[in-house]
Amino acid sequence: MTSILTNNGAIVALQTLKNTNKMLGITQREISTGKRINTAADGSAIWAVAKTMETDRDAFKTIQQGLNVASKVVSTAVENANGIVDDLKIIKDRLTASSNSDQDVAKNWDEISELIDGIKAKIDSSQINGVNLLNTGGTGGDPATQYTVLASLDRSYGATTTGHTAIVVQSQDFTTAVYDKLAAWTKPTTSKAAEALISGAVDHAVDATTGKVTSTVTADTDTSVEALIEFSINAAAKLGAKQHRIEAQEKSVGQIKDNLTSGIGALVDSNLEEASARLQALQTQQQLGIQSLSIANQAPGAVLALFR
Repeated sequence: MTSILTNNGAIVALQTLKNTNKMLGITQREISTGKRINTAADGSAIWAVAKTMETDRDAFKTIQQGLNVASKVVSTAVENANGIVDDLKIIKDRLTASSNSDQDVAKNWDEISELIDGIKAKIDSSQINGVNLLNTGGTGGDPATQYTVLASLDRSYGATTTGHTAIVVQSQDFTTAVYDKLAAWTKPTTSKAAEALISGAVDHAVDATTGKVTSTVTADTDTSVEALIEFSINAAAKLGAKQHRIEAQEKSVGQIKDNLTSGIGALVDSNLEEASARLQALQTQQQLGIQSLSIANQAPGAVLALFR
């Protein structure tokens, strides 16, 4: 039935054209923004998950930056600790040379004094942003002997809050354990005094029967160069282990951050090839819809022919 009051064909054509135009607008926005889910209205569940993942990703990015700085702080301490070990080995060599009676003890001591000053400089300069791991009071933390760096966030399934993991680096007191003891040394004036600084005061005895010379350490060895070398090697090893852990954690956090970025993209990013094909189809549907509406609007006019 044809009616000049109600044009059902035009109503249907108009509704179809409106839906096509709506989908065309969504597709055009998807292509221009590159996102399939832009707001909660586009898909509230997916949008909420993606936003949570975005906050975690941004947090991991900050954590990675902090780990990068921490790695530099610890590596600086390790490099200076290794340098101190090398200096102490040279000091031991010079003391060993001075323990021979044909050596000039005073000249060797001049070089040793310079090395001791160099060790002090290495300890004092071993800092980044004020954090010095070769001094027990140099971390600025609470306690001042610990340097704490955030290592990761831990989110349990379904939880709305996160826990965290931290890496704690204990500072090594090179000032007290090494430099202060070196500074307390008395300048040796004899080969025996130089020998005593290597591993402690030494008494020599000659066996009357065999003529064999035996040496006995008779004084406390905490201040000997061998004890200082042992402390420095152990301290450098501890710091080196922390450096390796921090660098490994930085790499792991970077991978997690990248995986989160990929996951977010999988949830909200647009498939541009698919969107492009959909756009062309919708543009065709729009043209057909316009033509269909035009045809439907012409139908009532045909009624006039019945009255001619």
